[in-house]
Amino acid sequence: ISYENTEPLMIVGGTGAYLFDEKGERYLDTRNNVNHVGHQNPKVAEAVARQVKKLNSNTRYLHPNVALLADKLLKKFPKELCVVLFVNSGS
Repeated sequence: ISYENTEPLMIVGGTGAYLFDEKGERYLDTRNNVNHVGHQNPKVAEAVARQVKKLNSNTRYLHPNVALLADKLLKKFPKELCVVLFVNSGS
């Protein structure tokens, strides 16, 4: 999918790494942030459902799960990288 599309795509679904339009055409999704887990990933969908039942927010606020993830990430980083900054968009 090119950023230079002259006609917008009417995307109605996605599975794995692919998006589907209203005509059933399949497109490799190279633009969304789900490619590493795929669209309709059951584990991700279940985790999101559990979380939004508790709190429907993003990493703008501190939450025990955010702190836990930061600790897990820091254990994998070189010691020079000692700060994790979470953001809520790709901008």
